[in-house]
Amino acid sequence: TFAAVSVDPVARVKFAESIVEMINEYDLDGVDIDWEYPNDYDEMKAFVLMMKEIYTRVKANNPKHIVTCAILLGAIDRFTLRESGQYMDYINMMSYEMHSHVKTTHHVALYPSSKGGTIFAVSTSVSSIMNNKIPASKIIVGAGFFGRQYLNSKGIGTTADYQESAPSYATIRREYLDKQTNTLKRYWDDECKVPYIYDSETGLFITYDDPQSIGCKVDYVVSKKLGGLMCWQTGQDNVRQRQSSPPVRSLPRGHARGFEGLDFRRREHHHQRFRHSHGCMGPGLPLRHQR
Repeated sequence: TFAAVSVDPVARVKFAESIVEMINEYDLDGVDIDWEYPNDYDEMKAFVLMMKEIYTRVKANNPKHIVTCAILLGAIDRFTLRESGQYMDYINMMSYEMHSHVKTTHHVALYPSSKGGTIFAVSTSVSSIMNNKIPASKIIVGAGFFGRQYLNSKGIGTTADYQESAPSYATIRREYLDKQTNTLKRYWDDECKVPYIYDSETGLFITYDDPQSIGCKVDYVVSKKLGGLMCWQTGQDNVRQRQSSPPVRSLPRGHARGFEGLDFRRREHHHQRFRHSHGCMGPGLPLRHQR
């Protein structure tokens, strides 16, 4: 486990060396560290040392290779970013699953809700990360290609029965968006900039990302000069119904820059290509470095 490796100096070196070996063997761009979060003070200190070891050895092997880290937004303080941030080229915000298990809330909200409809939001989490002296250019916002759902909901902010299932966008499109009725409809929360599905008869509530909400995230990334956008995960896209508005493929032309370079080609920004990170896709790095 990360905890066991991070606290052992010998294991840290061996782990970092194995990362470099794997990068070289498979011609990768770098490594993404996805430790959900260190649990205590000792692990927090060890996390910094582990990231330093990994970063130093990866860069010594090839300065063009990158080291990134996936950050759980409910545990930002656990990553000691003021110290560890210097050993990360990018921080991948896991800005999904930001919901409550008790009340009806959005899991991919861009902005916080005044109606109790959010626990965390992208905008407030970006601020929290930047308060740890992390430059905006290192921050990658995450989009979710899956939903979370509740039963017996009375609407946003109300108590409900949380369901463990996480339907993919393809499923949401096929089973709900394409089968709307007088009671089951798609709605838009303009305050949080996210859609949701609600059935007023059964109390079903589904929170998810779609082309419109991802477009809003793209605009936010551009306006704040952040590092880019990634997603979890492309396998949940609507790949079998290409004509039916999957999150990436159906982005309006003005928003397509979100997954085709964020319009950075015209903005002379350094992120111009797709990147795979944390099992995700977003703008940033090429699939393989151009040597």
